[in-house]
Amino acid sequence: MPSPAAPPPKAKQQSKIPDLRTENTRLRNENAALQKTSSSRRERIDTLEHQRSTLQVANEGLHRDIATTNARLERRNKELEDQKKHWMKKVRDVEREKEVLRMEIRRLEKRFWP
Repeated sequence: MPSPAAPPPKAKQQSKIPDLRTENTRLRNENAALQKTSSSRRERIDTLEHQRSTLQVANEGLHRDIATTNARLERRNKELEDQKKHWMKKVRDVEREKEVLRMEIRRLEKRFWP
């Protein structure tokens, strides 16, 4: 039989109920805060994944543009190199012609102005 000084077991359990209610409320609040944080993080991850996808598509487009531009510039460079060769040959031909004309002038000068 329980001693008269000890409180009845039911009273002991009832004194724990407010502590358990407080703990339960605290845990519910903490859980709600964690769910909100988790939801915010999921939204942020979704946003970042969307941005990454958008940037990846843009990056692929830029790579295509760069490749196209490089090919165009290489063709133009080849055209200019070919033109340069053509005009350098013309310059050499003109230089040769100038030398021939100088020699002809000297020959004529010697002939007419000895």
